Amino acid sequence: MEELLVSISGVRGKFPHPLNPGVAARYSLAFARWAKAKKVAVGRDTRPSGERLLRGVISGLDSGGCGVELVGIVTTPTLGYVTGAWGVDGGVMVTASHNPIEYNGLKFFRPDGLFLNSSQMTQLKRLEGEIEPPPAPPDRLRLRENPSASSSHLKAILDLVDAPLIRSKGFTVVVDPVNGAGSVVAPELLRELGCKVIGINCRTDAPFPRGAEPTPENIGELCHKVKGEGADVGFALDPDGDRLSLVSEEGVALGEEYTLALVTRHILRVRKGPLVINLSTSLTTEEVALRLGCPVYRTRIGESWVAERMMKEGAVIGGEGNGGVIFPDLHLGRDGLMGMALILEFMAQSGKRLSALASSLPRYFMVKGKASFRRKDFKGLLPLVEEAFPGAKFDLTDGIKVAGEGFWVHLRPSNTEPVVRIIAEARSPEQAQGLFSRTMEIIHYQGNNKNL
Repeated sequence: MEELLVSISGVRGKFPHPLNPGVAARYSLAFARWAKAKKVAVGRDTRPSGERLLRGVISGLDSGGCGVELVGIVTTPTLGYVTGAWGVDGGVMVTASHNPIEYNGLKFFRPDGLFLNSSQMTQLKRLEGEIEPPPAPPDRLRLRENPSASSSHLKAILDLVDAPLIRSKGFTVVVDPVNGAGSVVAPELLRELGCKVIGINCRTDAPFPRGAEPTPENIGELCHKVKGEGADVGFALDPDGDRLSLVSEEGVALGEEYTLALVTRHILRVRKGPLVINLSTSLTTEEVALRLGCPVYRTRIGESWVAERMMKEGAVIGGEGNGGVIFPDLHLGRDGLMGMALILEFMAQSGKRLSALASSLPRYFMVKGKASFRRKDFKGLLPLVEEAFPGAKFDLTDGIKVAGEGFWVHLRPSNTEPVVRIIAEARSPEQAQGLFSRTMEIIHYQGNNKNL
């Protein structure tokens, strides 16, 4: 049986083992105690297990003397936004984000709308371990349903972009929220921006019809629909709406990395300031900022690391290369809905098609993958990687990152799955694939030696 993963990304595991309503109740009680909370906003994505876990969350919070502001099915960025905007004492989101549908999880927000950081998650895990037995379901819940979270979030987004200009363009947009939490709110935002909206996979009561991650290999239907409908752009979200991937008017999946790169160029061309990204984000985004005379800071992987560094540096834009745009004028969390609005604003202000905007960016090629691997064996990879890349620069801030002129490879244990993630980037697809293949050989060699 897989272990429950507790990390900077929250609590995550397969349902019902190792994650079930009892576990959700214990962690939520621990959160209520940690936050000394009187009221917490609670939402979920569309996973079938979400409703049962939600009951556990509510039970745990109630056992901790905490009232619940229940917002229903919402995107993770929506819950993050309202947690900060409504003045509640924290938030709990029931979601496993981009993981397959058999997984679920809990994400915890501080009163300022940021996720708990690494040390705070460590404190939460310790408190959860002290709870025995699990809290019993209360007879009467301190519960208030508040359906206005999504409308509050949308209004804030519309106030931050040139909505009249976007509306004047009459864009045709195809959106694929993978039957996730963005299935209602994403089309609604696009309609508010004057778009002709063509929705696919926009049900909240159906399974995910494709891989949950909005990667090029998972969004073929969206590409086909954009091309067939003559649309201006296609947007793909993950199940909780914090990651955004783009399809050009040519029906070409640009890849998640282009989302942040394009938004970065859009923001920094008129408003100079720092960019904060993680270690695995493309050199394309970094070069965009540097060419515009803006400093770049890199952090460990994890939204909380990026957000806290953005606060420290006064960053005007930031995020992660997996399609996660953080626009601090709204809130310090990855936000696929905000990303859609900013991409449309860029297209409207520039007067250019998305394919033209993408082709003007610095060009790099990236290969991503993962392999089953025991976290405790990860340190054994370092000498093998050092031997394979003599003379390269090494960064051990988060896993192992090796870099040279115009290339890098990053290996790290996942925060959300029992795997090691591998990303390689270079100036040509052949070089990127070669780097990736060489690294996979190292992992398989180490794995075989450990009898994995």
